[in-house]
Amino acid sequence: MSDSYGKIVKVVGGNEAKRVVIVKRPDGRYAIRPETWFEDCWLAGVAPELGIFADTDLATKEAIAAYPWLRECIST
Repeated sequence: MSDSYGKIVKVVGGNEAKRVVIVKRPDGRYAIRPETWFEDCWLAGVAPELGIFADTDLATKEAIAAYPWLRECIST
């Protein structure tokens, strides 16, 4: 899936109400994007991207550090 922010390349984790995705930006870098489920689609937050990373591994590690609730979703 692509949008004006780039292409989603990885869903890090989440639940039925929220998730975090890694997006490949048009410049080739990666960013973290938290999303919330609303009615029938995923919506990016007010600040749609967090950080700029060289690869998906770094972005994933930062997502887990930045969103404590994400650790619980991944460990189950």
